[in-house]
Amino acid sequence: MASDGKVMGDMARKAALITAPMWIAAVMLLTTDVKPTMVAEPGPALPTGAPEDPSARAAWLEAEIERAHRAAEESERKAVALEGAMQRGPGPLELAADNLPGQHLIAAVAAVAGLLTIIGPTSFERLFLTLVGSAIGGLFIGSGASFLSGSSATPFWLEAVGMVSGGRGGIAANTMWGLSFAIGFFRWVIG
Repeated sequence: MASDGKVMGDMARKAALITAPMWIAAVMLLTTDVKPTMVAEPGPALPTGAPEDPSARAAWLEAEIERAHRAAEESERKAVALEGAMQRGPGPLELAADNLPGQHLIAAVAAVAGLLTIIGPTSFERLFLTLVGSAIGGLFIGSGASFLSGSSATPFWLEAVGMVSGGRGGIAANTMWGLSFAIGFFRWVIG
């Protein structure tokens, strides 16, 4: 018992010694009257890049306002495109996939195929990666062409990808996708 009291006393002394600077700093901060220094600005601050000459500043401000109007118009155009995409609904491929019977079975087969790609035989992995790689590569070709030509009528490339993959990308984009997929697959078959 006596040794426990001595150990506790030693620990309290060590703690007091170690934390003493912290307590002194806290007391000093609480007892001193520290106020931030106020710096008076000579006038309203100019935005970065604004000229100091009043006539040049007026022209600069007009150019900035015009740039802001163009940005607002672009944002409005994108918002209208997104609203249109939400109202279009599913494409023919999406409808066909959604109407297939046995959706649970399809999901289970897809999961097993994915698992076999990771831990299955190499021959299956090569086939699966060829099919998926050709499909995605063809999708990128078709959707890229659709987006860059403007036929997708959307300001978003990813939406063009969704349109082509859902069968709503137009005949040219979907044909490019299918042909690219077939070429990639036949290239693998031929070796």
